Amino acid sequence: MKNKKLTYILIPLVIGVWGAIIYRIFNTIGGDGNTPIIAPSAMKIEQEEGFMIDTFALKLNYRDPFLGKTIAIRSENNTEFVKQTNSSIPKILTVTPSIIWPSITYGGLIKNKNSDKQFGFVQINGQVNIMKVGDVINEVTLTKILKDSIEVKFGKQKRFIAN
Repeated sequence: MKNKKLTYILIPLVIGVWGAIIYRIFNTIGGDGNTPIIAPSAMKIEQEEGFMIDTFALKLNYRDPFLGKTIAIRSENNTEFVKQTNSSIPKILTVTPSIIWPSITYGGLIKNKNSDKQFGFVQINGQVNIMKVGDVINEVTLTKILKDSIEVKFGKQKRFIAN
């Protein structure tokens, strides 16, 4: 008997809540038809007389909370880094141009059981080569051979190439 009384109270409450939701949806969609719709791209900012449009630049010379006292900031021409420390005078560091590496892939390892010599299948610019430590092909020097990777040197830079 108690559940019937609760049901008679909850049914009108649910109908009232859903009625309010449906009313708000139709009221928002329908509108009065007199409201002009303006696309965001068509809106213009009108400048009143005596007021200027605000422009600003970010000053990124704050202390880095993770590294401590220094922060590196890239300049606008992307060729220099400005490194600031606790002193107020910035130090300018020049960036050396990066070397364009050839396409290098490591194919695997061949090991002679009797002499413990290791050779690796190294593909440089599409050409497959069998190389040992110290070999130089197309200015690429093989410096280390591991099971899953090799270390190569091109110019003054070294990289590990994974299998």
